[in-house]
Amino acid sequence: MPDKPNELAAAGGGAPQAAALFLIAESPVHAGAGGAEAALDLPIQRSVQTRWPIINDSTLRGGLKRMLENEQDASDLFGSEAGETPHPGRFSTPDAEVALFPVASAVGLTAWVTCLEALQYLVRRLKIFESKMPDAADKIKELRDVLAQAGKGPGVGEAWVAAQCDVKLKDSVVLESDRFSIPQGSSAEKLADWFCKYAVPLPDPWPARVKSHFVLIHEEAFTHYVERKTDVRTRVKIENGRAAASGPWTEENLPVDTLLYSVLSESRKEDAGKLKDFLDKVGIDRNPVVQLGGDQNLGRGILRLKKL
Repeated sequence: MPDKPNELAAAGGGAPQAAALFLIAESPVHAGAGGAEAALDLPIQRSVQTRWPIINDSTLRGGLKRMLENEQDASDLFGSEAGETPHPGRFSTPDAEVALFPVASAVGLTAWVTCLEALQYLVRRLKIFESKMPDAADKIKELRDVLAQAGKGPGVGEAWVAAQCDVKLKDSVVLESDRFSIPQGSSAEKLADWFCKYAVPLPDPWPARVKSHFVLIHEEAFTHYVERKTDVRTRVKIENGRAAASGPWTEENLPVDTLLYSVLSESRKEDAGKLKDFLDKVGIDRNPVVQLGGDQNLGRGILRLKKL
């Protein structure tokens, strides 16, 4: 007899399970908001409260569904299509939210920035489903404890980094044209180490690079970068060898190396084990890729996955 919750789920019974996924952008990602905004003709999806980028539930769900090669599997796990006998999907797919955001650095090319509030949202999401993720419980507790030790975090104009930091310029970090001082006695070592160990869906040497390029900044600075330093591209439609009369348009993308997270969750006892089936079918242990959002024919929307 299986004696653990995940073994019971795998056997087709027991309690519903959940899985936290981290997604890193391997190409620019255009998860479109559907309407013009300020100077952007095609902006990306954002949280209403924070204005931080997200990939909404339906966009993420569509991408994950297309990872399945077998149409019957896709219908069974993600719900029926129009014209089929109606039945719901086997697990939920909430919005994917930003954990780390890449910003140009004066030293080391790129820094991965985050703020205490973004990490608290991550812990809050994980905490909701913690009882459904017994295999990840120790990792969630570790992150929760590290955040508690961070107190109020960096002040305005400050940056916390790991002990071995490759984006440090003397006693500061320069992101874009902004200089952040590194306070004496501050450290993001344990936070950077957590992401290195558990959250980067890339092969070596990238997890270690994320750790040495990890920068914890104030919420205001983080919000500035995720609002203003996305990948904006101007496109032109060509007709008969010339630019179309409708003129160029601008498209916003999440930049390469953005790290996001979501938690997939079964809600019904009869669905126990179906989430594991999906993760096994897509080869989650091999860090597979998913493609979602717009402009896929241009190579946009490729993200690599990792299970916590």
